[in-house]
Amino acid sequence: MLATDDYSATLASRGQGFGPEELAYVRSRLRDGSLDCTVVQQATTLWHRIVDARALTAQLARLVELNRYENVSIGVIPEDTAFAFVPPETDFTMIDDKRVLVPLLSDVWHFTTNSELALYRREMAACVEAAAFDGSAVQEIAGAIAEAAKHYSS
Repeated sequence: MLATDDYSATLASRGQGFGPEELAYVRSRLRDGSLDCTVVQQATTLWHRIVDARALTAQLARLVELNRYENVSIGVIPEDTAFAFVPPETDFTMIDDKRVLVPLLSDVWHFTTNSELALYRREMAACVEAAAFDGSAVQEIAGAIAEAAKHYSS
């Protein structure tokens, strides 16, 4: 959803991430500003090296760029955070507070019932509370960019 084309292609080649229709839908809504998007990720995910140095740096830079959009808010849960909850085992995306998408290795599950949505709302609220946003999130991402450049250049 927020991935560069290279990063998305790598995820897709491994059977992960969203399919083309989900990506197109969300990306178009992000561009036109009709979708408010809050993304929370653990700091450790910034270091996952599933692509080469150039693609990883581009992906991290994209997160910083998207964080400047008025309708996008990117949070990072710092590594030293003591969780008051059990972090979700899988990624999930809530769209318009009416649909949750959960990418699996072989499919993307769609949840729409009130009880399912309530569960994911609680999980998201806990993640948001634990995350750093704005300048602090950008600092975490910038640190990952610097580390990737240093690590990959050696």
